[in-house]
Amino acid sequence: ILLFLVILLIFLQIRVAIASAPERSLEEYSVPELITFFAEKYNVSEHQMLVTGKCESSFNKNAVGDGGKSFGIYQIYLPAHPEITKEQALDPVFSTEWTAQEFSKGRQKQWTCWRTNFGVK
Repeated sequence: ILLFLVILLIFLQIRVAIASAPERSLEEYSVPELITFFAEKYNVSEHQMLVTGKCESSFNKNAVGDGGKSFGIYQIYLPAHPEITKEQALDPVFSTEWTAQEFSKGRQKQWTCWRTNFGVK
């Protein structure tokens, strides 16, 4: 019983420390931290998102490809997604959440890097 109480006390101290720690805004997260956060939120593969982001842009939030038609970490191809602005595609928080949402809908095949690493070639 004493051991259980000691473990419980340690657990509670950790919880209090976490609860009292200053909150960071998502804008302060690194790209891998954003991927971890949104992969968990949308119940998608963190590994697949990490590999896709790394392959598409080396996690470069300012990447531009496809002759100036794809932008950001995930190289969002704007002609295929007119609902997304260039600014949104270049925003790591927006684009990571959007990508996680797309993954959760089973739409990973739109990324060449996902197809190359995990899907149909």
